[in-house]
Amino acid sequence: MHGVLRKALNQAVKWGLVPRNVVALVDPPRVPKKEFRPLTPEEAVKFLEAAAEDRFHALYVLAIACGLRLGELLGLRWEDLDYGKTHTHGQAPATVRRR
Repeated sequence: MHGVLRKALNQAVKWGLVPRNVVALVDPPRVPKKEFRPLTPEEAVKFLEAAAEDRFHALYVLAIACGLRLGELLGLRWEDLDYGKTHTHGQAPATVRRR
């Protein structure tokens, strides 16, 4: 909110609508950082089992397996997938290229 007001009033000053930007006189509020605790392997398995029928299940698997954030997941394209060589188990893993 502080940033939006600051930008809006800066533009108003440029246009001569207000004499000065009073928001620049105020310190922005501090947003407390939340502590992040990743899922344990057991929790991840439980979560994926519970979400097995969800339409976003593949997205959850990618998020957990690759450690991608929401914006990275939602911005994925087919060309971002890099299919590796076949393992001895006959599985061809895909890795995600980060832009």
